[in-house]
Amino acid sequence: MKTLFLAAVVATLSVQAPAQAAITLYNDQASFLAAVSNPGTDSFSDLVPRSGFAGPVNRSAGAHNYTVAAPGGFNPGSNLADVFLTTTNADSTIRFSGFGSDVYAVAGLFFGSNLDGHYQASPTITVTAIDSDGDVTAVLKNPNAGSFLGFVSTGGLSELTITVGRSGIWPSIDNFTLAGAPSNSVVPEPDIWAMMIVGFGLAGAMLRGAQRRRAFS
Repeated sequence: MKTLFLAAVVATLSVQAPAQAAITLYNDQASFLAAVSNPGTDSFSDLVPRSGFAGPVNRSAGAHNYTVAAPGGFNPGSNLADVFLTTTNADSTIRFSGFGSDVYAVAGLFFGSNLDGHYQASPTITVTAIDSDGDVTAVLKNPNAGSFLGFVSTGGLSELTITVGRSGIWPSIDNFTLAGAPSNSVVPEPDIWAMMIVGFGLAGAMLRGAQRRRAFS
């Protein structure tokens, strides 16, 4: 497992998972959207604040379906008129799963809330994304209701979890986004570049040798 500690404002980071898969982290929504295809967002606007329900629940973010669950279910909160998803029990973990095979990216606004269902400062929010080769964890320090975090994988993503870093805080998310494969091509790693250069060199040597043999035949 890879773990990254991030402030509420961070630079874009790239993390290599063990088996050649790569997960890139974004803290800027515009940059995230530019790097993915076919994004869809669940704003939770259909939920009623303080109207609890059990899970797991099947929902959709645009064309992408998903399942969300938490121990004890959910009790949506709101910041003014903006409804967000949060849990019934404090200190619970929210788990998103059931992504389609076309989902390579996931994002959202991650923060904590209080018993009244409003934003509450929390020291940290821990977000873990799982792809075909492992998982990467990002820890947001001092997040607020607008703290954006996105994960883009070169392999399909299968799960996302959210936990809080202080007792008595409710994990919360707004604008949950799922998207397709990265829209930009993947840059080979240095060791892959090295192998490619060696391969090109060997191919060139073989070609020159063949040309010399034809010249003397």
